[in-house]
Amino acid sequence: MIPSSGTTPSCKSTGSSVINVPIMFDGATWGVFEVDSEAPRSFDDADVGFLQGGAQGLGLTLHRHRTERRSLNAEAEHARQAARAKTLLEEL
Repeated sequence: MIPSSGTTPSCKSTGSSVINVPIMFDGATWGVFEVDSEAPRSFDDADVGFLQGGAQGLGLTLHRHRTERRSLNAEAEHARQAARAKTLLEEL
């Protein structure tokens, strides 16, 4: 959690509060989940925990999407290879 400050670029006015939570994906930071509030120091540990859970959910969703995309690509490659093998056998 970033303390109240008017110097943080994402703060729109003096006295605002910001929470930045990393979105982790495959062991690396993929992005940042940021929430701003105009009220000074309006976030507590429960807010941080909630946002960390949301960021974890986003990371898991990204992982699932990548896994499904790789699976579809592998299936398509297998189908191409099977079609080529069939064509080669027919030409023999």
